[in-house]
Amino acid sequence: MGEALRDRVAAVGAFLLYPNGRIQHAGCILGAGGVAAHAYHGWPGGTSGYHDRALVAQDVSAVTAACMLVKRADFVAVGGFDEELAVAYNDVDLCLRLRQAGRRIVWTPAASLRHKEGASLRRHYVGETRTQWARGSELMQRRWGDQLLADPYYNPNLSLDPLLQWEPAFPPRVRYPWRPAGPDRAVMPVVAAG
Repeated sequence: MGEALRDRVAAVGAFLLYPNGRIQHAGCILGAGGVAAHAYHGWPGGTSGYHDRALVAQDVSAVTAACMLVKRADFVAVGGFDEELAVAYNDVDLCLRLRQAGRRIVWTPAASLRHKEGASLRRHYVGETRTQWARGSELMQRRWGDQLLADPYYNPNLSLDPLLQWEPAFPPRVRYPWRPAGPDRAVMPVVAAG
């Protein structure tokens, strides 16, 4: 609650652990895995994270709706959850719309819960659920495009591979003025945070 009372904060997310004690959610990294992925997903619960970031409350681009506190006025102002995103990414989309409206999204380790991810849904890689995830991913790509590759809270020199979070990106995701861009280099346009 304390984080939600801060100026311009619209949503606050919690530190979620699997029943086995490993991290399920510590904020979202835009672009990781295509649309977004949980920071520190699968890491041991007691980790301090990259430069101790898993220990401190911080602004993030998105948090999971599995445990999200949202101010009603802000929720209503941006139109709530998008029903087209019934299974996947509705929380990321909501957070991006809140940020677009000038509001802040905060993740805090002070609220820590155990979470059985997917207990009410089947796995996302089978049957109809797989199709819904794919549709959600396509919609997010169309709606948010390059913004998914420019998370202002995740260094653009770091990898978007969910298995290599916090590792240097290879090839680099940013263009350096002293290096010519070539067909073998993945280049991300430099985008100012804001």
